[in-house]
Amino acid sequence: MSPPRSGDSLSRGSAGVPVAEHAADGPVRPFLRRWLAAMMLLGAALLATLYISNAIAVNDLLANIASLEHERDMARVDNEKLRAELLRLMSVERVTTLASSRLGMVQPAQPPQMMGAAVGNRPQPAPRADSTRGE
Repeated sequence: MSPPRSGDSLSRGSAGVPVAEHAADGPVRPFLRRWLAAMMLLGAALLATLYISNAIAVNDLLANIASLEHERDMARVDNEKLRAELLRLMSVERVTTLASSRLGMVQPAQPPQMMGAAVGNRPQPAPRADSTRGE
């Protein structure tokens, strides 16, 4: 290595390695620092805006969920009321009362019997055509 000439802007650092003088970079660095600071501020503002908009969106979704849960609960209550009304309308006592009062129906003296043959004397099914082959 050759020693630096008198016109060079290099000086020796603590380890003997040449280091650039700050005087030569003077006007460039403040410009870059300003831009870097401006970009960092812009990035921080963007991140803060995103965070706030995300918090607002989450709050809106939570309110929507609460509203839907309330609507679901009201639908379940209505469903239970309708089920109770259906059971009341289908009750045997109510149907019997309506049949006798509105339609003039009466209870039979004996329970209904099956028409046709008695249970023990059921007719046997006819043999299938393929079971008589070979005999």
